[in-house]
Amino acid sequence: MVMERFDGVFFIGDDMLQHVYAAFNVLLRKNLANGGTEQWRMTDTQKSSCRCENQLTNPICAQFIVSNSGAVEQHGAEGSPYYCQRTTTPSL
Repeated sequence: MVMERFDGVFFIGDDMLQHVYAAFNVLLRKNLANGGTEQWRMTDTQKSSCRCENQLTNPICAQFIVSNSGAVEQHGAEGSPYYCQRTTTPSL
């Protein structure tokens, strides 16, 4: 409901905010194990190394942290109950 009130949410900051954005993706994707990572770029070994809290704390996993919603949309976000293809509605 909160997300529907805005046209978008922007995260502007440094490396620390990247982890906040990744945690946001964990919630939106309803995937506590790997929701903050770009799983499509990872090997099976990397996926198992970057599960759960490791996706945000393991330095090896930093290269796979989700950095933008466009990448998630391109790789299967449609299956998520929170995915919406946003379209702009003209103002009256």
